[in-house]
Amino acid sequence: MASEEEMKKLKSTAKREQQAALYRFWADRDPTPGTEKNELYLEFYERLFIAQRLYSSDDGDITDQGKVFMMLGAPDEVVKYEDKNVAFADTQVWKYDSQHLKVVFRDEIGSGNFRLISPYSLLDN
Repeated sequence: MASEEEMKKLKSTAKREQQAALYRFWADRDPTPGTEKNELYLEFYERLFIAQRLYSSDDGDITDQGKVFMMLGAPDEVVKYEDKNVAFADTQVWKYDSQHLKVVFRDEIGSGNFRLISPYSLLDN
């Protein structure tokens, strides 16, 4: 959500001023500033909660699937493939119809940690 420059600025903000800076950050992105709720803020934290619950590694890090979920939301369709030639290797394709986008993840060792393989540029940030 934040640009690299915005993140640097927020991190360099004094601790006592960070809460106000964070509030301004979300207020600047509020799609309906005249209303009580900031829908983008609520959606972001809802996605974060789901990503932490469904797409976290054993050490608590958000996986590639979780990062994509946070950026794009729930896919319109998930197609799963088992590779019969490689033990435990599975592939998932997340389809986002409105964006004409297919996101491909692969679990090479059967651990449940699906790594992004295409388009890799999604996680370049």
